Amino acid sequence: MNYVKPLVTTVLALSLATAGAAQADTLFGVYAGAGTWQQSYSGDVRSGVSDVDIEDDLGLDDDDSVVLYAALEHGVPLLPNVRAQYYTLDVDADSVLSRTIEFNGEVFGLSESVSTLIDLTQTDAVLYYELLDNVVSLDLGLAISLVEGSIEVASLSERASADFDEVVPMLYAAVRADLPFTGVWVGAQAQGISYDDNTLIGFDAKIAYESSVGLGVEVGYRAVQVELDAFDEVDLAEIDVNGPYAVIDQLRSLLPDEGLITDAAGMKPYECDGLTAIREEPWVVALPETEAQVQKILQICHAHSVPVVPRGAGTGLSGGARPMTTGVVLGLSKMNRILDIDPHNCIARLQPGVRNLAISQAAEVHGLYYAPDPSSQIACSIGGNVAENSGGVHCLKYGLTVHNLRGVRVVTMTGEVLELGGPLLDNPGLDLLAVMCGSEGMLGIVTEVTVALLPKPPAVVVMLAAFDAVNKAGQAVADIISNGIIPAGMEMMDQLAVRAAEQFAQAGYPQDAAAILIIELDGAGVEIDSLAGMVSRIVENAGATSVDIATDPAAQARLWKGRKSAFPAVGRLAPDYYCMDGTIPRHRLSEVLDKINQLSSQYNLPVANVFHAGDGNLHPLILFDSNVPGQLAATEEMGGKILELCVAVGGTVTGEHGVGVEKLNQMCVQFNSMEIEQFLRLKFAWDPDNLLNPDKGIPTLTRCGELGGMHVRHGELPFPELERF
Repeated sequence: MNYVKPLVTTVLALSLATAGAAQADTLFGVYAGAGTWQQSYSGDVRSGVSDVDIEDDLGLDDDDSVVLYAALEHGVPLLPNVRAQYYTLDVDADSVLSRTIEFNGEVFGLSESVSTLIDLTQTDAVLYYELLDNVVSLDLGLAISLVEGSIEVASLSERASADFDEVVPMLYAAVRADLPFTGVWVGAQAQGISYDDNTLIGFDAKIAYESSVGLGVEVGYRAVQVELDAFDEVDLAEIDVNGPYAVIDQLRSLLPDEGLITDAAGMKPYECDGLTAIREEPWVVALPETEAQVQKILQICHAHSVPVVPRGAGTGLSGGARPMTTGVVLGLSKMNRILDIDPHNCIARLQPGVRNLAISQAAEVHGLYYAPDPSSQIACSIGGNVAENSGGVHCLKYGLTVHNLRGVRVVTMTGEVLELGGPLLDNPGLDLLAVMCGSEGMLGIVTEVTVALLPKPPAVVVMLAAFDAVNKAGQAVADIISNGIIPAGMEMMDQLAVRAAEQFAQAGYPQDAAAILIIELDGAGVEIDSLAGMVSRIVENAGATSVDIATDPAAQARLWKGRKSAFPAVGRLAPDYYCMDGTIPRHRLSEVLDKINQLSSQYNLPVANVFHAGDGNLHPLILFDSNVPGQLAATEEMGGKILELCVAVGGTVTGEHGVGVEKLNQMCVQFNSMEIEQFLRLKFAWDPDNLLNPDKGIPTLTRCGELGGMHVRHGELPFPELERF
């Protein structure tokens, strides 16, 4: 059934990336588009012995889908230009059968109610040459198309599905004619192939307007004909899809400004964050430099239902910045200016891309510093710290990011700018600052951060205590805290971590120790002398085999260097490692470490333990080799059991690394359905269309149900003795 329906979509085109990029004297142009395609369907499918009409039998009706593309054109001789295109066909329907049909071995009877889901995507990579490039332009090339998806038919009693996945080479051609001095142009694009009994053809006709600054709109009509024979589990597919479409279609930016990255090599670093085991190629990467540009990006993505994944420095360890193939990665690394250091009020105003360590370096001239110091502080950004509520080795005394945060400016998915908190300790309006801190980019994009600065302490002592048993070190931690002493930092490392750090950093660690404690005390000189004596006696009574005290800055920096180098140091022990992040009550430390050792033996995977001992935040590092079949899956399974162990002893699945995608399953263990529903209500209050960092942080109830994480047994949830927050 081929007919053109009235176009109902109006598109307001706004720049996705750097506004005002120069257009003259450049060899490169980057283009991108996003919009909707209003589809009508007709045809037959067969998986078995009989043809099934997708309209008459299955009741498929018109629907809208996503249209995305990006292109890189250049003037380098002989090298082809590159274009990537993405289309979806995602439709479901309910119908009452007027005849008996068979699909993939299942029979559905006359008058039976059935539900149908067709999920199809077509991703094209096009290499083409511009044969003409004037008032009339002509492009010819080759397209490689990945066609994949599934068809599912279900009734109350039966369910059948068929999957398909095929790579198809096609010829590509595009023509465009400009109307001089108007910004209006008309064009057409076609690609296709026909061989044996298979045909795949796509055709677009379009009219567009492009302003002098690259902003534009494109509307047109698209038709796709699919005839596939013996295609994986589908024996026959003869489907026509056609209808009007509308997209944003404009020049996004011109290199070398690099406000938008679309080429595969350029997007490679954005496939993952610090959790490298989980990767996905983004559709496009946008790198704004101002809050106004962030607003424009979010407004245009919201208008076209394009997901946005915010990204700081990419040092996160839970997959929170994992991109989407149908979404925009919004990188904030270019927003890296320190806006103001106010030594009188002890605050700093920063753009989100400012590195954590750079804050203290800038404030040092005033005798101030920023307390939260994650191990990645040399690289991680303050915007990412806010997203994850990062801590660090000094969080025991000085708190996490949320405790050192004064205010943020946030842009919502609709482009609205909000100010939460401010330079004062008490600010008017709802106190939503803590809601934003740790929200993992799911509620809004932070464009400015105000943090508290602290005076540098007059005296600092760093102590290193070695133990011949891990449980003795754990007891020393409990004894120090129970005596009312709150060190600035108290870190623990087991023997494997100690040996790796010593070989890497030459910090002077005793490699024969089963565990070490690094304890930092700060304050007034007389107070520190007294506290150092008390702590020395406490750790010796707990069984310390040696206690070293560093009072000069160089020796102190050397002791801390080993701890802060622990992660890269452990990376020398195996091709890969998986860093976990859970929190437990301090008094369960020895028990948990014993069980981690048991899991290590069970899975035959070594574990180096590094953690913030004072607040029970564990970072077990599981060593593995992803080149060995099955080791990555075993590592992920073991990591999940470690997190569930943390919950079982009264802890939580995350301390400072966030949930991201890594811990979604374990969230189902820790929280019940009512709690997760409340999390989702908060998410949708800020982002009703679920476009900001979707599928992160909060599991769906369906996911939890499928995993059995919320199965009620004998009327009780898992770990019923634990308080449900």
